[in-house]
Amino acid sequence: MKKRKAPQERINDQLYVLLSRLSPYIENRDTLGSMVGYCVASSLVDFKKKPGSNSNFEEARTVYEGLETVIIRCSADLQETANPDTNRLYAIFCEFQIKVNSHVDKVRADHHIDISEEYQSSIIRGMLNILKYTKENPEDWLRRRGIALIHEAMAGGEHKGAKNALTEDYNALTYSFTAR
Repeated sequence: MKKRKAPQERINDQLYVLLSRLSPYIENRDTLGSMVGYCVASSLVDFKKKPGSNSNFEEARTVYEGLETVIIRCSADLQETANPDTNRLYAIFCEFQIKVNSHVDKVRADHHIDISEEYQSSIIRGMLNILKYTKENPEDWLRRRGIALIHEAMAGGEHKGAKNALTEDYNALTYSFTAR
């Protein structure tokens, strides 16, 4: 008799779930896109590969952690007051913006910086390579890429199994942030 494979369980750490949890806190589509774009970039700018691990999966997990932190901070704001304080949300966004824009400014100012040696995340390398040679406003670019990621994640839906979710989410991140 053939043994049946146990059904794969759904996991909470995946883009679809995290973005579904974040979106009620930020109702404006553009603001949500900016927050997601800067959160992804801010999460990955200091990414360090772990020896012996799948760096693609680690990059996706790093983004999950960043989004989870934003959700926790938004939730704490909502528990403190009946209305979410947009100034606090703006403070979170500004933290991300200052961190990311300093790296964008650095690579734009010095075209001799070797991005592949400076940054270990393949997504952030692709992102900075695009922003390095364009005069496009990073805030607008990241807002549009954040919106694209939200659409990708929502269209893909919830995934079963951790490996499947990590693979699909890494692909969505790569497509949304490194495709020209």
